[in-house]
Amino acid sequence: MKISRTFKIAIVLLGILLLAGSQLLHAAPGEDGSLQEAWRAAVARGGYEFTTTIQQTARPLPKLVNVGLGSKTDHIYIEGKTDRRAGSMQMKLWSNGGSAVLGSGALEIKVEDGKAYGRTAQ
Repeated sequence: MKISRTFKIAIVLLGILLLAGSQLLHAAPGEDGSLQEAWRAAVARGGYEFTTTIQQTARPLPKLVNVGLGSKTDHIYIEGKTDRRAGSMQMKLWSNGGSAVLGSGALEIKVEDGKAYGRTAQ
């Protein structure tokens, strides 16, 4: 499976958010504090499950060399779970070519015992 540049960027961003999540969420301003409360509840439970869909549209710069080029839209679906007590995380990422329904074409990432592992599922 060829991994697109957008897919790689999404992996890096997701990793940063997962590793620095508590600091980001505690620093996030909110009128009702619901985001901070959700984070505290997840920490108290010792883990959480997550899913998200990302749609990114890239448009070519308005330059003469780009005349006739159209925009490109990438779709990424992510699901996983964390166990803070065990210090582990598992997630699967599917991009345009994969299918979450069929379970194929995923990039699987697992973190345990301070080590990260990754593989592609065909």
